[in-house]
Order: sequence, then structure tokens, then C-alpha cells
Amino acid sequence: MLKKMTIKEKIGQMTQINQNLFQLADGTINTTMIEWLQKEYFIGSYLNNLSGNGVNFNAQGYADVISTINEITLKTKSTYKIPTIYGLDVVHGAHYIANATIFPHGINQAASFNPAVPYAAAEIAAKDSRASNVLWTFAPILDLAVNKQWPRVYEDFGEDPLLASVMGAASVHGFQGNYKSNRTKIAACMKHFIGYGAPRSGEDRDSSWIPDRFLHDYFVPPFKAAIDAGTATAMESYNDINGEAVVGSKKYLRTLLRDQLKFYGMLVTDWHEIENLFEFHGVSSSVEAATELAIKETSIDMSMVPQDLTFPEVLYKLVKKGTIPVSRIDESAGRVLQLKKDLGLFEKNGWKTNKALLKTVGQKSDHEVAINGARESLTLLKNDKNTLPLGKSVKKILVVGPTANKLSYLAGGWTIAWQGYVN
Repeated sequence: MLKKMTIKEKIGQMTQINQNLFQLADGTINTTMIEWLQKEYFIGSYLNNLSGNGVNFNAQGYADVISTINEITLKTKSTYKIPTIYGLDVVHGAHYIANATIFPHGINQAASFNPAVPYAAAEIAAKDSRASNVLWTFAPILDLAVNKQWPRVYEDFGEDPLLASVMGAASVHGFQGNYKSNRTKIAACMKHFIGYGAPRSGEDRDSSWIPDRFLHDYFVPPFKAAIDAGTATAMESYNDINGEAVVGSKKYLRTLLRDQLKFYGMLVTDWHEIENLFEFHGVSSSVEAATELAIKETSIDMSMVPQDLTFPEVLYKLVKKGTIPVSRIDESAGRVLQLKKDLGLFEKNGWKTNKALLKTVGQKSDHEVAINGARESLTLLKNDKNTLPLGKSVKKILVVGPTANKLSYLAGGWTIAWQGYVN
């Protein structure tokens, strides 16, 4: 396929665009925009939550939108008819999809010390996602929360490398299983590679100071476990380590990830990261220089652009100038195509909705699994004055406050909306 595809088609496979480029504020889909994106750029992937502004999409809604994208894509004139792949932050159940089952966050799952908990959560999340035509999750989160001020502590499996390794591997197995033949499974994505959970200031996306020996002893093991478990994809990290931005680092994204850890899957950036080499990290003089650095020096395969067409336009210019060789484009586009093949997107009707799975979303048996996960993760910090167990005379418990019955507040970030807050 790569031998016959045009350069623009290959770069399109390496490009991931946010949903707000084709979705209007009222939730409707601008099909004309999708047609233009596919005709001009051959976009290979889209991402993000479709629900918002009071409009909630259930599994059928997601499935219909993603089917529409692929119907348009397959009608677009191109060398091959290649469906897009939709990615979503499915991190504790399919929490963006209305009526799907939500599970405890990673930090709770880790508190169970039972790998069956993250496995079951990921298995059901995969099923609900696949029913929705979402074939790719940006999970599990394998950062070690070594700085308790870091605002994303709740997402991962704690600060212990062994525990994070065991739980992370279980999560990968739950999401994927034998995903190359089992069409109830989706692709996992280990993230964020690497050192993201150790910001020196405690603030998000800040610099991490990590000696190489500590990096290998503490931060590498969970990712190695995920690779050994067969994770199909990986996501690089926002941070810099000892002043070296990960997104532009040959040391971390080629030597360590590919050569030493033997990861052969597809590597995607986090949000706007290639451009961040210029706009945030300040190590490149322009977006063009940032794109050249990231593609030439690292093994990044897909850019989460995500809200403009900078990446495909700039990368195409770099290839035409001879700055980036076609062989480098083939390397990454090939990994994207392999992922799509493994997930069944090239099979007849492989991109269409699985109606049998749709009927299982939010089923009672899934609720029981979620409740069991919550029970196993309960942690008693201090049983002051023998408050527990409650006496037999206690018949009811009163829960008060303005957020007492608000699911998004109770379940925290990545619930219904990105940070959990909804009106």
C-alpha cells in the first residue's frame, strides 16, 4: 500500500484532528467540512468527546457519527479506501458515552491491589467503546505519581513501579485481549512516556528532574510491562526531563522506547505537542523547525495536531524540500496502517457498527462489576471512635450538599466532560 500511496495520503494517515473542526456547538456534524478534510488532507484519525453544550451522545450516537465520517472517507477519491480511526480518553470506563458504565479511577483500582479490577474495567470499557465505533483508547495511564501536588494523581496507579506495572499490564490485557481477531476489543495506549508524574513544581506539564538511573529504576518498569503485555500504541509526554523536551527527544522516543524497550507499535503525540516545541518548550524557532525536529529525531508516528492543519501542510513541505526523507514517512504511515489492519478496519464492513454490542452498553451485569471494583478499592484511613462498622440501628445515611447527586463531581475528571465539571 505504501508503495502506491501519495505523500499527502501517507501524511494524512499521520494526522489526528479534534472533533470541533467538524462538529458544531449544537452537536450536529458538518459533513461538508469532513468532505473537505478528507479530499484535501486524507485525515487518518479523529478524536475527542462528542458530547457537550447540553448535548449527550450515547453509544448509538457515537457510532452514527463515526460511521458518517467513514462513509465520507471511503467515498473520497484516493489510492486506497482507508477508514479513519477514532480515539477517545476511555480511562475509567467509557465515561464520555452516555449510559455506559463508569468505573473507579486508576488510583482507586490500584488501592484494590487486585489486577482483576483494572482488567474487568478495561474489558467492559473496550466493549462499550467498540459498540460506539471508538476503536482506540488513550489509556492506561502509567505515570508514577511521585509528586503529590501533581493534579493528575487520581488517573494513574500510584507511585510504586511494581504495582503500576501489574495493574497497567492487566489494563492492557483487558482493553486488547487478542485484539487482532477479537472484534469486541480496542487498541490500548500506554501514556505518558515518560516522567510526566514527577514535575519539580507539582504543576501540570512542568519540568521533571530525573537522574537516568532513577528513570530506569522507577519510571520505565510500568511501560516495559505494558509493552510486554502487547500494547498497540503509546503516547509521548508533555514534560521535559532535565531540560530536554520529550516530544523532540531522540534519547527518549527512539533510543529508549524503540531500541531498548523494543516497542514496535504506533506512537502518537499528546495534544498540540509538536507545535509546543516552538510555542511552549521554546526549543524550536518556528513550527516548521519544530516539525522537522520531532519527525527527524524521534519515532513519532501520528501528530495530535489537533485544531488546525499545520502539521500535514508543514510536513508535506519538508518532504518536498528533501528535509524529511520519504522513508521516514513510510515508517510512520506504515505503523498507522498496521494498527488499522490489526483492528479489522480493512475487513469487509470492519468499520461498521456492531449492533449486537450496542445492546450490551450499560447492562446490569456491567454495573455489578463497577460496584465490586468500588468495594475492593475502599480504604479506611482512620476509624475514629469506632465509627465503622455502623450499628444495626442505622437504617439510612443522609448525603448532603449541592453536588451530592452529581455524577460528574462525584466521579471526578474524565467523567462526562474533560475535567468532570458540567453545568
